[in-house]
Amino acid sequence: MQNALLRNGHFAQKLTAVPGALPFSFRYGGQLLHGIPASWQPQRRLETVDSCRQRVTLSGCDPASGLHLCFELTVYRDYPVCEWILWLANTGSQDTLLISELMGADLTLPMGAGAPWRLWSGIAESHDEKNYSFSTTALAQGDSLSFANRGGRPSDGAFPYFRLLGEDGGYALAIGWPGQWQCHYAVGAEGVQWRAGQGELACVLRPGERIRTPRLTVMNYTAADDPVNCWRAWYRAHILPRAADGLPLQPRLCGYARRVADIEHCSETCETQLAFIRDGRAKGFHFHSWWIDAGWYPCTLPPEKRPATPSWVADKPTHWFYTGDWRPDPARFPRGLKPIADELAREDAELLLWFEPERIFAGLGTEGMPDDWWIKLPGNVNSLLNLGNQDCRQALTDKINRQIRENGIRVYRQDFNFDPLPYWRQADAAQGAQRQGISENLYIQGYLAYWDALLAANPGLWIDSCSSGGRRNDLETMRRAVPLHYSDYGYELYVDKQRYHHVLYQWLMYFKDAQKFCWRDNDCAVD
Repeated sequence: MQNALLRNGHFAQKLTAVPGALPFSFRYGGQLLHGIPASWQPQRRLETVDSCRQRVTLSGCDPASGLHLCFELTVYRDYPVCEWILWLANTGSQDTLLISELMGADLTLPMGAGAPWRLWSGIAESHDEKNYSFSTTALAQGDSLSFANRGGRPSDGAFPYFRLLGEDGGYALAIGWPGQWQCHYAVGAEGVQWRAGQGELACVLRPGERIRTPRLTVMNYTAADDPVNCWRAWYRAHILPRAADGLPLQPRLCGYARRVADIEHCSETCETQLAFIRDGRAKGFHFHSWWIDAGWYPCTLPPEKRPATPSWVADKPTHWFYTGDWRPDPARFPRGLKPIADELAREDAELLLWFEPERIFAGLGTEGMPDDWWIKLPGNVNSLLNLGNQDCRQALTDKINRQIRENGIRVYRQDFNFDPLPYWRQADAAQGAQRQGISENLYIQGYLAYWDALLAANPGLWIDSCSSGGRRNDLETMRRAVPLHYSDYGYELYVDKQRYHHVLYQWLMYFKDAQKFCWRDNDCAVD
């Protein structure tokens, strides 16, 4: 790997050598910029983050409008990896000019001569027979390929991880953006041009506003390196979340139980869950974690509030889909979930609990969350909590932190069961012209800040990222979480799951690998 480290060092130096030619681009008031113009007085700062990372920051400000750019490049010393992010902030007193065509990555990746270059690309969660499939495409000069996810969830359809393969090595590439992204490859004489960024953005920034690009990650490797294991080693060392002891997460046995006729955990009680745990222990199962999924909160509706759509919840009095009230159902858990957490703690096991705080069903549970904090679509029973609103995000943080503390939650499982992109666009339109993409950008910043706040306030907490299966597994999310439940499709398709695992183990390493065991006593089932 020594040659790859040297190659990565040269690559990183070239990226930042000229402030006016940095690896991003955008139009500002119609003018195309590929870095920080000299008239913006670029400044350079070099700092050591820790023994393994060095950061180069280049910044500059437009003297006319007050648009401030801050480009941050992190170079790893122990692995051939570098990554960067661009921040754009309005430091002036008026709206900026229009910012459009913003690409966080816009650069040519040099490729050696010889055999044809190839591009590895994948499909992530697609809820069909294409789940976690992949292809390797031969590239010839003049070829171009484009990729994008769908609906605003980053691994819905397209997979935000790629690999360029050449005779003398290549690159592993990742787009860290838990929203709608775009990515383009164009083959030229000097290499492959890589352009990547937020899916759509054409907006002015109001005074005080700040937006960002995706975080772009590049791993260099040579012909002597194994690109898969090189990535996995870096990921384990620097990305994979740590347990309370500071070590990478280890394999765990997780228990899950509900009565056969129940819809998820909608009818479970404190007594039934305690009985399952004790019964499992008596049968010789010693769990590291106990998984309580959707339905532990109040989720019963009177007839006048029951929906006609979607069909799978139509007119059902009780269903996990009725989200919004994030407290243990007082009728079923009168003392909360703490008795369950305490029972688990007797054998050093942890309580894993499901949440979906970004979605509210038909106005449920809005206490302390004003109506203008929710983004609504006409005719849709779901509303989206606007995490781009700082007051809203803080209120949610306080509410969920309280539930984590009071109920002894050690694994916070967050789901996300609908497409946010139409809601973001609705919020953009409500702000008038020249605001396309701003709602998504501010939302993504809020979503990441929310998770950072939970982790900071609850040492030892770890997060399970779920989104209708595995639709939110970009690298920015994976810095904070692991994807235990990577698909809602094909629970019994064991042959297909070999393919799922083949892809996932190349990139993400830690997820729910195998299920299930089952025992039955009367009306009880444990999975």
